[in-house]
Amino acid sequence: MDGHSLQQRWNNLKNRLHELRPEGDVRVLAVSKRQPCSVIEEAYLCGLRSFGENYWNELHEKQMTLGRPDLEWHFIGRLQSNKINKLVGSCELIHSVCDLEHLRKLEEVCIRKNVEQKVLLQVNVAGEASKAGLRPQDGEMYLDLASRLKCVRLVGLMTMPPLFDDPSQTEPYFQELKKIAERWNLLISGQRHEFSELSMGTSSDFEYAVRAGATIVRIGSALLGSRVSGARGKNE
Repeated sequence: MDGHSLQQRWNNLKNRLHELRPEGDVRVLAVSKRQPCSVIEEAYLCGLRSFGENYWNELHEKQMTLGRPDLEWHFIGRLQSNKINKLVGSCELIHSVCDLEHLRKLEEVCIRKNVEQKVLLQVNVAGEASKAGLRPQDGEMYLDLASRLKCVRLVGLMTMPPLFDDPSQTEPYFQELKKIAERWNLLISGQRHEFSELSMGTSSDFEYAVRAGATIVRIGSALLGSRVSGARGKNE
């Protein structure tokens, strides 16, 4: 790592975000997958409250171990049908909905549990075969289904752009997600849904995401430190 403490890294990140967006409307989601509870507890004492997990079992274990009611948990991993029942009502926001059947099942579980669940639609802006996400041109199908949802509430969009050696190359993809959100907001005007949240930007490219309009940036090891071995996937 850079030799800085977690508190110093957090302070540096807050200062940089303030430079980029003085109005302060960017939320930092600390990606805590494969991080021990001791690190999350340290982050909590530094002032962080929002944490993102990729796997239900790990998320649940940390919730039970830490037991802090003011921690806000987000699910940012690939959504699996057999985990939907467990996820509904256990996290503030699900970032990775990109399947119509999953959206229908989320609604069924929400109705059964009598809870509202906020979700983001994951959009594959670049059309990469290796990444999950709905195609921008399929948006109207999701909005049509959304118009009939009673308990699931769409609150925004998420994307993961292609990996580049030069992180500035991600900015057009973030800008495009912002444009998609604006178009879809017009289509659902007057409904209970909105696309005000934009979850985009990670440790390497968050500055470009913030410039493009991100409201949530997902920051992992650059903030919390190196993970325990065995980490899978890349979403921070």
